[in-house]
Amino acid sequence: MLKPGDTVTLPDKEIRQVPCATGRTHTFRLKGIPERFRLRLHEDGAPRTKVPYRLVIGDVTHEGETNEQGLIECGIPPGAREATLEVGGEEYTLSLGTLQPVSTEEGLRARLVNLGFLADEASEEDALSEAVARFQAEYGLMPNGTVDERTRHKLREAHGA
Repeated sequence: MLKPGDTVTLPDKEIRQVPCATGRTHTFRLKGIPERFRLRLHEDGAPRTKVPYRLVIGDVTHEGETNEQGLIECGIPPGAREATLEVGGEEYTLSLGTLQPVSTEEGLRARLVNLGFLADEASEEDALSEAVARFQAEYGLMPNGTVDERTRHKLREAHGA
């Protein structure tokens, strides 16, 4: 804990150059930096607030309560691929990884499934349009079932990624 008069010294940033091809997309990750885990719990369309949970990822355990938005957020080991979540007397095995971008149909479907608007990622096209319309209505957008940039932005915001 810092107290009045304490001095905090931060090291200078270290600049590093890495050769890579131009005209291509590259992803850089700092080793040893924790990934962020974010999960929003809902029940019947309402956030599950102040619910005790236990999240186990390898030999790392996080315990706490969901916040006012039903959110669990914590740092997790880089490269973690599976977790166990105990909440409300139930246990869930979670597959951890990277979501496809919200600009892709796969990313759109995954987020709608995670938020509870779509039953599963393999749902029919009509079910997807209906799920998009329900999402749009709940988040104050024109509920037309068509995915536009405003819908993608709101979906990214609501999902947290």
